[in-house]
Amino acid sequence: MLDLSDRIDNFFGDVRLDENAGETRYRVRTELRLLEGGESEFRTRIRGHAILPNTKKRLGLFLESFRSDFLTDLGNLLGDPAQEEEQQSLLPEEDVSGLRAALFGSDRGHLSLDGGVKLSSDPQARVRLRWREDHELGDTWSLRFIQSLEYRGEIGYGERTQLRFERTFDQRLLRLAIEGVWFERQDLEALLVTSYFLPLDDRTLLRISGDIRGVLGDDPARTGVGLGLGLRRLLHEDWLFGEIAPRVFYPEKSIHGSDVSVQLVLEVIFGR
Repeated sequence: MLDLSDRIDNFFGDVRLDENAGETRYRVRTELRLLEGGESEFRTRIRGHAILPNTKKRLGLFLESFRSDFLTDLGNLLGDPAQEEEQQSLLPEEDVSGLRAALFGSDRGHLSLDGGVKLSSDPQARVRLRWREDHELGDTWSLRFIQSLEYRGEIGYGERTQLRFERTFDQRLLRLAIEGVWFERQDLEALLVTSYFLPLDDRTLLRISGDIRGVLGDDPARTGVGLGLGLRRLLHEDWLFGEIAPRVFYPEKSIHGSDVSVQLVLEVIFGR
């Protein structure tokens, strides 16, 4: 069951695999997002980790320009907030670079430590201690658990917890994921995602997903429900992928004023 989950995550370029401190792996992702009203957004992002020589695969240099803090990209999930809204997204997209050390690894789990800096005109420290492990829950279910303690210069200390419950049906996979993030100067943020992965052929995989998210605290805000599809295909060898992902988002628990978008992705993966 966990092998199938790993193969699917590998096909979709899951960030969990990129964070393996003992491997060299980079991916470059070009995205074109088409919005209602004819507007569009274009961006190119990179994420990866390179092992440093003579370190026994325990120390490497990482570079991240993906929003990797959540199971779902919250920028796409929430749509564009109103201009007058003062509260920003809990963990906005940013470029971070630094060192990643593999502290412990076994069949049970992996412990790593990141130390880096936010690359901007106002640099901020980034430190993360991260533990992840996998468990088989009988013959039909498995559990993937990730726990991290973090420090971010502008919002202080915090923690993040991810739970992924998974079940396989032949070569298909059902995933129920729960994630919570909290920092000293931010409210608790929670996300629930249900995903179903269906292979169409040896080179094509369909992802059907639904999610619900909310900011918890004295004044809960920006809750919403999203539904989406992701059709991803291997275009060449084992390193070039294309993806089309239509999505609809219903903000503030309302069926009115939904946001519809289509995202087109071309992704190159190095070090597979």
